[in-house]
Amino acid sequence: KVIDDEDVFDGVSCFIDSYQAVLRFANVATAIVAAEHVCAVQDSDNQMARCSGAVNGIIYNLVIGVGVIAASISDCAETVTPPAVCTAFWSAFIGCIGTLAGTMSSVTQTCSGWYWEAARIPLNGVTTTL
Repeated sequence: KVIDDEDVFDGVSCFIDSYQAVLRFANVATAIVAAEHVCAVQDSDNQMARCSGAVNGIIYNLVIGVGVIAASISDCAETVTPPAVCTAFWSAFIGCIGTLAGTMSSVTQTCSGWYWEAARIPLNGVTTTL
């Protein structure tokens, strides 16, 4: 029997997308536990930035999880399913925006004492204090 490379690729793609969905939803659970710990006290801008980063981790994993489920629907059906592919692309786009938001929260927290502290300029309306 001749093995068709496209069939192998489709099978691998279906498996990877399905497995990624399981991992993303496991990450949602882990991110929720982390957010409970990190968001318990929010007395300073740093603590609020850490909490924001943790909450963005929940949102990111949830959105990307939905996206890989949508991608697996199309991949595992062995035919292009336009609504599923469209959902996967939009989920990836929204997930990237969530990543950017989480990164900015982390930068606000990590770099608090750096340029904008010395210049006394709030970064995007957030003043950073140690």
